[in-house]
Amino acid sequence: MDLLTHYKDFYHFEIQRSEVFDNRLQAPTAALIVLIGFLAYVFEKINFSGEPVGVAMFGLPYLFSTIITCVSVYFLKSAWGGSKYEYLPLPRELEEYRKVLKKHYEEDDSGENVIATYKQTMTEYYIKCASFNSEVNEARARKLYLGVLAMSVASVLALISCIPYYSYNLELEKPTKIELVSDKTSR
Repeated sequence: MDLLTHYKDFYHFEIQRSEVFDNRLQAPTAALIVLIGFLAYVFEKINFSGEPVGVAMFGLPYLFSTIITCVSVYFLKSAWGGSKYEYLPLPRELEEYRKVLKKHYEEDDSGENVIATYKQTMTEYYIKCASFNSEVNEARARKLYLGVLAMSVASVLALISCIPYYSYNLELEKPTKIELVSDKTSR
């Protein structure tokens, strides 16, 4: 196998891998939005003046769930944006470089030096860009993993906080509407 072809394939693999990360982030982001909505809903409905033991047993896992949800947001946001990839020079620039090489090696009638130098330069571009992009993708993979892990832990803690929420009846009481019905016939 030609080295140029090998590194070219590696370069294209890393570029395609970056697009895969963007697609993989959609489901965790949607789940994170649902989790944040759930946490906000429960917070809105909690009666903090209820049983102190129940409020404490609810508050601790809820607080940790909220903090870990923020950590998850940070990791998923880091995995989503801010990734800079390196690309090959524009075809126009590569063609200009080839013309400069051709002029430089004018004495070489067969053009073998031009082809060899150009291939070597392209191989170096592919190696440099593919290596850098691979490191970026590995960092994104790590952040995606940590974001999903944090979101999973936060979800479990949110569900655990529901146990004292319901067992101590910490739901905010809705005011009951009392209707006065007068019975005019009984007078």
